[in-house]
Amino acid sequence: MARYAAAFQTTVGTIAAAAAEVRATSSDRPLIMEIHLYAVTAAAAVVGVGMPAAIGITPMTTYRVISEDPAVPPGTTLVATAWTTAPTVPTTFFRRVGLRALVGCPAIFGFPRGLTVPQSGGIVLWNITANPLLDTVIVVDE
Repeated sequence: MARYAAAFQTTVGTIAAAAAEVRATSSDRPLIMEIHLYAVTAAAAVVGVGMPAAIGITPMTTYRVISEDPAVPPGTTLVATAWTTAPTVPTTFFRRVGLRALVGCPAIFGFPRGLTVPQSGGIVLWNITANPLLDTVIVVDE
């Protein structure tokens, strides 16, 4: 497996809404190793990571993960931050965190064995409260 990453800023801060979704293709099951979050503005936030009941439909803004090894081509995992229909709320969350109202307030989720993104599925970063925009890094193994 190769290590890949994507750095981006969320575009949705609305309460009870998807901020980002890590999406797998029909032939891959990437492992999320880390998720880094940093508040862009001084506003408190509560964020969760979980599996949506339904993935987003027609992602409009996407980021493809890039390899940390320059000799390896980009990965197949996509991160979406806008959709025609957003992913639904997870029933339960793998991780939750409350961020203080400080610019740059960090949260780092680690998954030592990797959080598996199901084939043709997704894992969603969910705004549990109204949140500031978040500078975000997703690290995956493919």
